[in-house]
Amino acid sequence: MNENDAQSFLMDYLDSLGGFVCKIELSGKPIKGKGGSIIKLVPFKNKYYRKGMSDCLYFLNGRFFAIEFKTNEEHRKIKRNIERLKCCTRDQLPKYLHRVKDQYDFIERIKGCGGAGGFASTLGDVKEILK
Repeated sequence: MNENDAQSFLMDYLDSLGGFVCKIELSGKPIKGKGGSIIKLVPFKNKYYRKGMSDCLYFLNGRFFAIEFKTNEEHRKIKRNIERLKCCTRDQLPKYLHRVKDQYDFIERIKGCGGAGGFASTLGDVKEILK
């Protein structure tokens, strides 16, 4: 199962529980390469733009959840580096962890406001976040 199929499966599971599921997609100004193909999107930024926003925002029974979907391999890498993500600034981390640090910080901010969240690659991970 590829990452998109896994995300769809996990979001379908959340939807089956009731509540309200939102999938967050990157949007912004396209940067085009040679031949006109889009090579990346530069996010539209305003004062409410948040780096690292989770893939899925989920509301159920008055609770708010932020879930960042990862492949099994990415999830294992995050678990190995969780202490570094907790205590280091983005600039103190290797470049491959910068985006993950932004995502980690977003989830921690949600938790600080009374919500819950985490990284998920399996149905078990999603169920653990919902506890």
